[in-house]
Amino acid sequence: ASVIRMLSSYIGLETFLKGIRQYLAKHQYRNAATTDLWAALSEASGRDIGEFMAQWTLRVGYPVLTVTEEAVGGEGSDEVKVHVRQNRFLVSGTVTSEEDQNVWWVPLNFATNDPDFEAKSGSAVLTEREASFSLPKGVAGDNGWYKLNKDTVSLFRVQYSDVAIKRLAKAIENKALSTNDRIGIFSDLSALAESGLGKTSAMLTLIKSNADECQDEVWGTIQESLGRLTRAWIDQPSEIYDKIQALKRELFGPLVRRLGYEVKRDEDNKITRLRSRAIISAGIAGDKEIIGKVREWLDSVSAGTKPSPVHADLLEPMFIVAVNQGGEREYEVVKTYYLDEKNPIDQRLVALQALGATKVPSLMDATLKFLLSDAVRNQDIHTGIARLTMTPEGRDKLWDWFKASYDNFLKRYGDSMSYMSVLVRYTMMGFSSEEKASEVEQFFADKDVSRIDRALNQSLETIRTYAKWVERDSEDVK
Repeated sequence: ASVIRMLSSYIGLETFLKGIRQYLAKHQYRNAATTDLWAALSEASGRDIGEFMAQWTLRVGYPVLTVTEEAVGGEGSDEVKVHVRQNRFLVSGTVTSEEDQNVWWVPLNFATNDPDFEAKSGSAVLTEREASFSLPKGVAGDNGWYKLNKDTVSLFRVQYSDVAIKRLAKAIENKALSTNDRIGIFSDLSALAESGLGKTSAMLTLIKSNADECQDEVWGTIQESLGRLTRAWIDQPSEIYDKIQALKRELFGPLVRRLGYEVKRDEDNKITRLRSRAIISAGIAGDKEIIGKVREWLDSVSAGTKPSPVHADLLEPMFIVAVNQGGEREYEVVKTYYLDEKNPIDQRLVALQALGATKVPSLMDATLKFLLSDAVRNQDIHTGIARLTMTPEGRDKLWDWFKASYDNFLKRYGDSMSYMSVLVRYTMMGFSSEEKASEVEQFFADKDVSRIDRALNQSLETIRTYAKWVERDSEDVK
């Protein structure tokens, strides 16, 4: 689907639809092959679509483009030459020469502050390992900006120079980029930081420039990026970890106050979702005002006030922040809500998830014991462990519980090992050191993992990627 979307953007939606109509008309009531579709699109667009698509459908992976700039014709030139090089992208950051043999046809599709140039640049395609393209100086100068992959429709990452990133940060502050372009930039910088191709500080600098963002989709990308950073740095000295939490308060606290605490009538569901996202992020990070508000809400639920003054869409942030920032009283209120079968199942599952957010060791133990009781359905156990990896102690308790319960899980899920894969992923997501990766490998060494090998291998790769990320960028993040 991503490749088809890229193709549609490359030749234009109208041309794409024209080719589809020609393909359907020519092959109605007949068998057809994929090459027939490419031929119809080639005829409609005047381009070799078969060759273009072969690059993307018959080869493994996708590229990262590294972009550098140099002036053309000296000081007085009105152009800047952009040099673009492509290499295969792997999130691990380690690409061997054998893995980096592919050369894709990549539509560059510039988004810029110059609409005239932007309109002309649609045909720019990188078909070799590297090539240079000319941009107006106003686009690549101090007051301009450019971004490859306009509206983030194509399947590649982009690594910009520090100067280009600063220009993009300014463009974001000035609301010059589309929602999809902002999502694409944050996603690229996060992926590049994890892989070692970029600096984590560049990602954090750009995130700070987005404090006035109003789109839930963009905040979702930012929250996901900060979530991965938090998991990777969870075992680092408290002064570093605390600064990450402070950044979350700085970003999400004002957002909550801007949106308000109440769900408004006829409110766009994106705003509702964004409010919930922001309350969770800022509350868990220790925003005192938000914690106080959540405790007020929980008191009303505990008192059984009818109708409930807490909107259903605020139950998730209320439960999670209350349990995370509270103690046994808050935990028991949320647990009681889960056990009450009169409550809707989706709300009960939100409460179950919140139980894992506790920072109290004895309550972590209580949660893990509770998850193996008859009160929790077999298919819901992953919901209860999802947030236990938020703290080093919860993560380690979860790992010990998983190892002790492994044989029991095999009996429970032996006929459907796909759920075992889910439990493996959730249990391992809190690890970020080579020592833990080795410990996981040692535990599974004498076990048949043929039916969970994909989940296990992906989890190990993530752990080792996080470990390398921390080792590489710990000083940069400071």
